[in-house]
Amino acid sequence: GAFTIVGAYYIGASKAAITSVFSNRGAAAGSDGVMCNVNASRRLELVKNTSDAASETLTGALTITASRWNFVAWSWDEATTACDFVVNASSEDPGGSASTNVTNPSFATEIGGSGGFAQPFESGEQFACIAGWSVKLTTTQLNSIYTALKSRRFRSMP
Repeated sequence: GAFTIVGAYYIGASKAAITSVFSNRGAAAGSDGVMCNVNASRRLELVKNTSDAASETLTGALTITASRWNFVAWSWDEATTACDFVVNASSEDPGGSASTNVTNPSFATEIGGSGGFAQPFESGEQFACIAGWSVKLTTTQLNSIYTALKSRRFRSMP
């Protein structure tokens, strides 16, 4: 399976915990599916199931700007294990090599939480203009979406 999730994300001046922006799995290690998170350090994460008892967390180095709208994207291809994170106009490959099961999720898809909303948005966090694809978009395509979103709706994006 493959997917891409994009959107405009707003975070306040401080962040205390992990937030699941998009998820179709629970927090337990053996839960099938994926979680697209923003961690307490304001970095993107992709948590994916790798076996019946394990998961892999890919963490990016790009930091989301506090107290501003930011463009964020998670893009994953299970067949090639290619992954891209995009924050505003910057992209990165967080690595990762283990396969996963993104087509047999443990939970219904949730926006703003994971597996029964175990990791909900904190006060002041917002997510807007969410879009998803069942393919992995390229960083060029993602940067085009960022440019369009910034010029048409979120002019204050970095």
